[in-house]
Amino acid sequence: MKKFLIVLIVIVALIIGGGVALLSSVNPLLVKAVNTYGPELTQTAVHLDKADISFLDGKGTLQGLTIGNPAGFKGQNAFTLDTIYAELDTGTLTDDVVVIRQIDMVAPRITYERTLKGDNIQTLIRNIKASTQSGKTGESGQQQAAKAGSTRIVISELIIRDGSISVILPGIDKPIDLALPEIRLKNIGDDNNQTTIADVAVLVLQHVSNAVLRSATLKDGNPETILRDAGSSISGKLNNVTQQFGNIFGK
Repeated sequence: MKKFLIVLIVIVALIIGGGVALLSSVNPLLVKAVNTYGPELTQTAVHLDKADISFLDGKGTLQGLTIGNPAGFKGQNAFTLDTIYAELDTGTLTDDVVVIRQIDMVAPRITYERTLKGDNIQTLIRNIKASTQSGKTGESGQQQAAKAGSTRIVISELIIRDGSISVILPGIDKPIDLALPEIRLKNIGDDNNQTTIADVAVLVLQHVSNAVLRSATLKDGNPETILRDAGSSISGKLNNVTQQFGNIFGK
């Protein structure tokens, strides 16, 4: 996002020879871009605490990323990630397509919340798709979000590992805690060079959604077992809730 500003800073740094000092200003710019355009894209609260990317070798971290729940859901955040490791191909910063060698998301904490009207992850997906198509609305914030989300990228490898899921379902007193299976995607956008930041966000969210559904039936495919192991207090309503749980997860 805001790629043209990053490129400008890099070029100026090289021209005047003050590379290290000026390159250090890119990280606050990245934080500002995420915190400014992230909420426009997701239509939720988005906050990044810190970026520490070296634009000399392209390696570094993003720290303290939170993505809020959409309107209509109880939990405060849908995603919380303490650390994301990243490696950019800095030689592509001035190209039409930016290459990211690796994104490694470590130990994300995900809240999957289902209501009678839908779930929070699919709602986030719809929000992102709507935001990137909103340039025709005339609202400057949405136009800028659409532009930021349309930057074309290629990601050689994207990893989500050691994650946890808190599942919130209607009719169940407390969340069900599950482990998130590792997600490993390769060569995203490499086939057509048309993948955007928004496309990647939707792709990741869809894989997370699929992983949640897989996790919910890992034990023996029986939602009643999961409910019983979670210690849910649903006396007298187990059959109805179990059937609802099964319908939600396609069983």
